[in-house]
Amino acid sequence: MNAPLVVRGEALASLELATIARGIVVLDAMAKRAETTFVASRTVSPGRYWVLISGGVAEVEEALDAALEIAQEDRVAHVILRDPARALVDALASQLDAAMGESLLIVETTAISWTLVAIDRVLKETDASLLELRFGAGLSGKGVFTLTGALHMVEAARDVVIEVLSPQAIIRTELIAQPHPDLPSRLLEAEGAALRGPKKSG
Repeated sequence: MNAPLVVRGEALASLELATIARGIVVLDAMAKRAETTFVASRTVSPGRYWVLISGGVAEVEEALDAALEIAQEDRVAHVILRDPARALVDALASQLDAAMGESLLIVETTAISWTLVAIDRVLKETDASLLELRFGAGLSGKGVFTLTGALHMVEAARDVVIEVLSPQAIIRTELIAQPHPDLPSRLLEAEGAALRGPKKSG
């Protein structure tokens, strides 16, 4: 099981690169440019390199600027969240309290960064709840997240996702109005090693 991703500081930035070699060079440049916390720096399928940092807003912006200068044509996606939603931070740390509501929205994106920005906006603009977040192993560089709540809340969340992301960033959104009672356990079993969201019991 992957270790929790602990975000410290008021800002969060995610960057994905098409090659591992350039990713390591970018990682070095970010570390030299500003004092931030490296929350994650790892390979993700299919052969991409992903960096997630946190810290003060100015420091995170400076580190991301350094990364983008070097990333050039290898940049896949990036985002900076200057005040990430609390539930997003909890999900990354596998400390999310969530229960299945009357409806479910599944969103699949082309990159981890797009997943993070979509979740952040949805949580700030709607009453939908984040049920889980997954990325990395076995997902070919994609991000997938699920939201739950009353049907009108989940419909509003879907509208926000479509508004905030470009059509090229969204692979699919699916809405289930009344999920089967057994669906949560089946949902959370999939890709267990890459799961981010509910707290681990015990």
